[in-house]
Amino acid sequence: VNHAENFVNPRTSVHTQNIERLWRDMKGVLPRYGTSKVHYEHYLAEFMFKRNYPLQERIDIFFDIMARFYSPYRDQ
Repeated sequence: VNHAENFVNPRTSVHTQNIERLWRDMKGVLPRYGTSKVHYEHYLAEFMFKRNYPLQERIDIFFDIMARFYSPYRDQ
């Protein structure tokens, strides 16, 4: 992004600050070494999960989500 030209679009007032901040936060959680493009989807999913749920609620929500996919009461 060339901030010297336009940080805020003069016609629409749209700016790039939100997406740049989000991308910076996302890059901050990527492993520094051994990062594989194959796993980017998983890194993104983990980032989104942590961003959307407060720390105190994550474990309960995680198990609720897992129970939907791996219910012990499914017909075998």
